[in-house]
Amino acid sequence: MILNYEKKMLVENSFVIRVSNFIRKAINNLNEQNFKFDLRNENDVIKFKEIVEATTRINLIKKDGEKTIETKKNTIKLTYLSSNLKKGFIFFFICNNCGNRVRLLYIPPNSEDLFCRNCHRLSYEKQNKKPDKILKHLLINPQTIFTFKPRTLKEALSYYKAVDIFNKIKKDNGIDVIDIY
Repeated sequence: MILNYEKKMLVENSFVIRVSNFIRKAINNLNEQNFKFDLRNENDVIKFKEIVEATTRINLIKKDGEKTIETKKNTIKLTYLSSNLKKGFIFFFICNNCGNRVRLLYIPPNSEDLFCRNCHRLSYEKQNKKPDKILKHLLINPQTIFTFKPRTLKEALSYYKAVDIFNKIKKDNGIDVIDIY
């Protein structure tokens, strides 16, 4: 049994929407249409939020050679808090999947949905480069592979990855594979 040990999708490869940039652009667009909002006034903030949520849909247009691919249109939900300085409000997105308050929303390369980092299971490139200590231990001490008992999912994945590596080495050298079942 060969398992797929692909790394997680990366934040760095995803399209990101930052709430501060989004609010700034939305205010500019609405000001061009002769809407005037004072975002220090809660009534104006409520009106602004309602207009933005009702009128804004976000999608990506990807160009693949001559072909243009358009992703589905995603709705935007906003919420806000009063700033601790009492000089205005702080805006947040509400994730369309989990409902959490977030400042960033992502569309990774293999998805059309606009969700938070946790819902897309995105990680940062540096997180993917952390050495796998259990895998390293099993590869350095192959005799421990028969006595090792994984306690967590991560340990189990490391164990199966080590077994797969040993099986590949043995198969390439014409030796019988390790039977772990």
